[in-house]
Amino acid sequence: MKRYRVGITLKDLGCSKYIHDTIQVLKSENNIEIILILDEITDRKSGRISKIFQKLGRNGALNSMSSLTFSLLQTIEGGLIYCLSNSARKHFEKTKVEPDEFIKCIKVKSFVSEDGKETCCSDEDLKSLEQLDLDIIVNGKGNTDYCGKILSAARLGIISLLLGDNRWNGGLPPAFWEVYKRSSSTGFTIQILNEDQHEGAILYRGEVITKRTYTENLVHLCRESNPFLALVVKRFLNHDKSIKVEEKRPVAGIIHKFPNVWQTANYILKSFMLYANLFIERKILQKNDRWGVAYSRKFWTDVKLSEGKRIPNPKYRFLADPFVIKRDGRHHIFVEDYDCRRSLGAISCVVVNPDDTYEIVDNVLVEPFHLSFPFVFEESGEIFMLPETYEGNGIRLYRCIEFPNKWELDTELLRDVSATDTMLIKRHDKWFMLTNMNQFLFSDHMSQLHVLWSDTLRSSDWKPLSSLPIVNSSRIGRNAGLLSGKNGDRFRVRQRQAFNQYGAGFSIAKITHLDLDGYSEESFAEIEPVFFDNLKGTHHMHGVDDFTVYDFAIAERYS
Repeated sequence: MKRYRVGITLKDLGCSKYIHDTIQVLKSENNIEIILILDEITDRKSGRISKIFQKLGRNGALNSMSSLTFSLLQTIEGGLIYCLSNSARKHFEKTKVEPDEFIKCIKVKSFVSEDGKETCCSDEDLKSLEQLDLDIIVNGKGNTDYCGKILSAARLGIISLLLGDNRWNGGLPPAFWEVYKRSSSTGFTIQILNEDQHEGAILYRGEVITKRTYTENLVHLCRESNPFLALVVKRFLNHDKSIKVEEKRPVAGIIHKFPNVWQTANYILKSFMLYANLFIERKILQKNDRWGVAYSRKFWTDVKLSEGKRIPNPKYRFLADPFVIKRDGRHHIFVEDYDCRRSLGAISCVVVNPDDTYEIVDNVLVEPFHLSFPFVFEESGEIFMLPETYEGNGIRLYRCIEFPNKWELDTELLRDVSATDTMLIKRHDKWFMLTNMNQFLFSDHMSQLHVLWSDTLRSSDWKPLSSLPIVNSSRIGRNAGLLSGKNGDRFRVRQRQAFNQYGAGFSIAKITHLDLDGYSEESFAEIEPVFFDNLKGTHHMHGVDDFTVYDFAIAERYS
């Protein structure tokens, strides 16, 4: 087995929990040796006063005032979020590493250049790095700009996690401008650095949903993105086919700088208005997003959603995530039945007769934990359901023993996973599982789509098609239903999240490739919540023959 030498740059022995976790993952690999590179930043001019004048000369008085104002915002907002959020407290934790944890530890010094970048100032330091015979250097210093010969000090260069989406937003501060501009998603890239960090060779990218405040967004982005760094490093070194350099494309984004005083003030005002509106809507008016279900007696490509028939919600409950199956001449719509008073979902069934009269069969499947997304299908004369059982810590297959209201647990397909909204496709005598599984057992299921396969349905041995998510985007990652074309093509329905709005819309993508060699899809349609009055969202569609079901959200009282 080929062995690899990996350098990790830190500015001192105190590092973030994220980099500490990255180090531990890499150290656990038998074929990777870790060398610690303590990269201290120094200024060419010494002394506190000279540093202040140097910074003022470089940035100007106005920019320095803007920096001071934003730092004040960071301190106040960060302190509030720190007190209110356990994940934020973990985010700010520092972990100390010891030099004897590594096979070698060396010190180098970088200088802040006139344009604000860092560059190794000493040929002696560069020679020390080159003598280490490193395969790759992992940047453990965050969004650091490296330039000069240090970029080629290792065989494969310097790999870095950069917070931001270079297609529309780069620069500093990471995770701020997405909140400021109310962007639906906040991105990250993992790339091999070059002289312009925004033009490096991108090996992997992902997107997470944008949170309401800058601090929350930064914490969430760091938590969801950092674990991918170690995975990408390992697979890049081992020439894993899942790691490919992204093809260069034109981008329209700009490189942002720290907000000025007026932008910081505007952010504070917009944040105040956001929370004031939420308080009025939820506390005073007592309105929340309440989902509902509608259906149309048309094939899904012919549906006009505005002409669908709505099924009224029961009092203090709402219905969502509809899947339909036809049996005995009637359409049975299985839905998440959410009890607003208990904050818990079960599965119910809406039985629609040919004359459009219907009855709701309550609680056909109930567990002590939340249930939703009742993916129902028929196989070999039996009817199965694969509901979302995230709070049960697994993916469970249920079998119907008396249709439609009696079900029993048949097989635990996967245990000890963090997954939601799972669907199955049978193709080429194989079963393929499309699931929104968080690879690192976190609770965010908006972005990561994984595809696994098995030879049989009732299997507890499902193998991933890729060691990384097939899709990693809050705009198209989360499952929202499965559709069949008239010619047998399959289409995945995909939730779209927006700023401060879960399930803001959905898109439909044609599955163009699905076998043991991989998965691919191409966009087919986009659906916005405009088909009924006063909608806030829509996030699901399913159909069987000439019968299509979908859902929608309206802000209203639960009663």
